[in-house]
Amino acid sequence: MSTPASPCGYHLAVRVIETIPVAWSPYAVTFSHDGTRLAIGGGSWYGLGGITLIDLRTRERADLTMGPIDPSLLTHKRKDVAQRSVSGLAFTADDRHLLVSTWTSGVGQGAALAFEVDHLELRQVAAYVSQEPLTGIVPHRAGAAVRVWRENAHRTIGTVQWPADLRLAGPGRTELTSHRLAVVHGHGVTGDHGASDAERPGLLVKPFGSSSSSRFHEGDAPITAIGHQGDALISGTATGTLASWRWEGSYPVLEHLIGRIETTREDPSALWAIYQPAAVVGICVTADGGHAAITAGGTLATWTLEGALESYPLDVPGTARTIAASPDRTLLAIGIKCGDRSSVLLVELAAEVLESAWKTPRARQVAASFDADRPLDPVTLSVLADALEESGAAPGVLHHLRTHERRLCTCWVVDQLREVLPSR
Repeated sequence: MSTPASPCGYHLAVRVIETIPVAWSPYAVTFSHDGTRLAIGGGSWYGLGGITLIDLRTRERADLTMGPIDPSLLTHKRKDVAQRSVSGLAFTADDRHLLVSTWTSGVGQGAALAFEVDHLELRQVAAYVSQEPLTGIVPHRAGAAVRVWRENAHRTIGTVQWPADLRLAGPGRTELTSHRLAVVHGHGVTGDHGASDAERPGLLVKPFGSSSSSRFHEGDAPITAIGHQGDALISGTATGTLASWRWEGSYPVLEHLIGRIETTREDPSALWAIYQPAAVVGICVTADGGHAAITAGGTLATWTLEGALESYPLDVPGTARTIAASPDRTLLAIGIKCGDRSSVLLVELAAEVLESAWKTPRARQVAASFDADRPLDPVTLSVLADALEESGAAPGVLHHLRTHERRLCTCWVVDQLREVLPSR
């Protein structure tokens, strides 16, 4: 296995640094924008799901079982079914709300839910019940874009409007999480997996405000995953092929094939529907601007726009279902469905280690001045970068500090200078 160079000057060394057990199949994972929490959602074919929130600094966790929807939140007289699986998660940009998509037993009736977030506590504040199961959700304007599991491909993308008095922040960095759909240029975009009326496989694109979507062809295999970085789209198919699309006017245009993820697993007996081992089930952008994808068979792929596709078999029992990237570190969360042994893997893509020579007294002093419970001050981060530059730190480390996301309360450079190392 080759080890391509990271933008921060070290080499990729993919390894699982933690396994987080969950009580159900994890169909959705996402990190908070401040980098302090991980949200996990899931369930089973029969519903019976929930949400787990984990504080990544203390490893404190809170588990919420999906119960009945508060009747006072229902805006229409559609019967609520209590036993739900969580299929999608998305924090708003300020991390004050968590949006959730669900389905019920037998992948039946769905619902889009909004929760108010107070550290690890969730309080349901809005709900919309759908006749069809929902398999993904992304904040959009005053509501959300949702992926609807339909046999009719042209009605696969929908929208939800929250009550007028519920004011939510914008979507934030949705590209860090595999949501099963993307919002680009006022359009919803997803793959055609699950649609039985497809003439040829391809992307489904719906302008918001339109009653139907259009199809754009990519090849001979259904598109099972979608990701984006700005206006650029990335698709993954049931046979492991990754492709890049550019936005041209009102439509996506196939730009080039990135490659096919190599997979060695040959155990389709435990896999459902079109999720055979080679199928790409999640795509996300990593904190350093690279890309990652995971197949149902557990092969992780990474690449950059300039670099070659690299594949890493994780060699774990069960089947992968979702992926998300930390906003601060080259760290991924990957949901693994494996019966009563289901889990979320925390996978490190790079050995993020500062050289001892860089840890000067001045750098340590600046790092010690940060408040662990507040977003990191960009001016002080720049001062820290200057101190590290004087000690000869790698350009990628300096760039990381000088372009640090303002909402983050965490930074791996600061942690290491303060000798607060992540668990191994």
